Amino acid sequence: MSLCARSLSLSTTCRKTALRQYHHLRNARPRGLPRLGARIILVAGVATTTAFAFSRLGPSDVYVDTGDDADVEDSCIRNVPLTSLLRSYIVFSACSVPAFVDWSPHIISFMTSVPGLKQLAGALVRRSFFAQFVGGDTVADCIPVIHRLRSESKGSLLVYSVEVDETKAGIVGNTSHSQMVEEVIHSIDAIADYEDSLSTTAERSTWVAIKLTALLPDSQALVRLSQYLVRSRPSSSIPFPGSSTPQDLDILTPSEDSPSLSSTDRIALRNLQVDLFRICQRAKERQVKVAVDAEYSWYQPAVDAYTAALSKTFNSLSTDGSLQPIVYGTYQTYLRRGRSHLFQSLKDAENGNYALGVKLVRGAYHEQETAPNFRVSISPEAAPPVYLTKAETDASFNDCARTLVDRISLDAHQNSQPRISVLFGTHNAESCRLIVSLLEREGLAKADPLHRTVCIPRSTALRISFGQLFGMRDMLTDHLAARIKSPTPVVFKYIPYGELSEVMPYLSRRAIENKSVLGNGTALAELQRIRSEIRRRILSCFSS
Repeated sequence: MSLCARSLSLSTTCRKTALRQYHHLRNARPRGLPRLGARIILVAGVATTTAFAFSRLGPSDVYVDTGDDADVEDSCIRNVPLTSLLRSYIVFSACSVPAFVDWSPHIISFMTSVPGLKQLAGALVRRSFFAQFVGGDTVADCIPVIHRLRSESKGSLLVYSVEVDETKAGIVGNTSHSQMVEEVIHSIDAIADYEDSLSTTAERSTWVAIKLTALLPDSQALVRLSQYLVRSRPSSSIPFPGSSTPQDLDILTPSEDSPSLSSTDRIALRNLQVDLFRICQRAKERQVKVAVDAEYSWYQPAVDAYTAALSKTFNSLSTDGSLQPIVYGTYQTYLRRGRSHLFQSLKDAENGNYALGVKLVRGAYHEQETAPNFRVSISPEAAPPVYLTKAETDASFNDCARTLVDRISLDAHQNSQPRISVLFGTHNAESCRLIVSLLEREGLAKADPLHRTVCIPRSTALRISFGQLFGMRDMLTDHLAARIKSPTPVVFKYIPYGELSEVMPYLSRRAIENKSVLGNGTALAELQRIRSEIRRRILSCFSS
């Protein structure tokens, strides 16, 4: 067939495909959105669909050889609806343009301040970034998402993602800290009820995550506590932000007095301690695990102190023999302290006779931590708290992963119940392959070459899991879930939720993170795979 005839036929197919998407999206138009605004969004989507079809039509682009795992990954992506693929491609493409990411908060702020454009701006963000990275406005909205993931052998880590906006002097939004606490408890009950409804004997695969900065009236109280801890802790070889000590929260006792913290700060910080213990107590009663999210380095000494106190209480091995750990701390390996802090935490858990829960990540705040004048650092050190190169961060993450797998192996051979459990939160396929190979080497997993899977027994599944953010690296998540066979899900998605106006700081961070992530070959390969799948479906329509 001539290129002209092929283009003409393809044009007809594109119009049909685009019209189907138009009618689907038109019927889903948000209530109250002006028809003109809706049509602007829809026309953009139709134009994008047509542009995809005509760009780079060569068959080598569509059927590119992507390696040994291509068949598994292709089977995963072919189950994704076309509308979701289009949204992902548009969002990730936008995130790969640094100028767009840098100016998007200003653009949205301008649009929301102009009468008549506010609804349009809201609809644009909701249909794109919100739909890509957020599970819904409420816990109830997220339950169908959690259920779908469970049907795909994936667990969920749910978080009410209302957080501090550092560009606006630590403003948390319109939700009071007391409402935040109640919402976290509500989310624990909601997902526990969901788990109860499954009537299964398998371990629960729905957790919650919490951000401490959103759980008190003024997040700056945590900064001031961190400053006090940095000054008062004994000297250590662990780089800033250091590591927690048993005496960290002594300043919050009524008998203690220090000019470093005002009486208002101490009251707020004591109330935070009470609220955190209340949250973790409910989580323990409902058998839901709690991950304490890491934050900017100027909050982290205080976050570490609270996490250590919660771990000692709720991960204790000498209480009632219940499954442990309940509380997981987040370890950011882009921090120069990463490895030494992990070793200290392992030692503290062993000495304190409690299980250690670890959420190992690279880190989500690198650009802010290194940006000049973004925030006044509280570090007493001249060097920045984070590594400046990706290679250093990768090496740190992989070294920590090796250490943790060694400890998990020792624990699995010595104890029936876990004294250590790790969620490896990574979007890096090489790191995932390394961890799986380490599990095989230690006898914690067994490869099945015939079915191209890796079998993980219950004793290992209690101690390890993998996690990726909702809306990011979905193909890696699908690949892991398809390849790893275990009695309970060990592959998780971190699912934020909250009203659009409340999750804007989170969405801004995700856009910034994607701007960095999409600069490496792995992420660009995923973007190419999405584009190729969109073209494959259009060409398949054409050939039929």
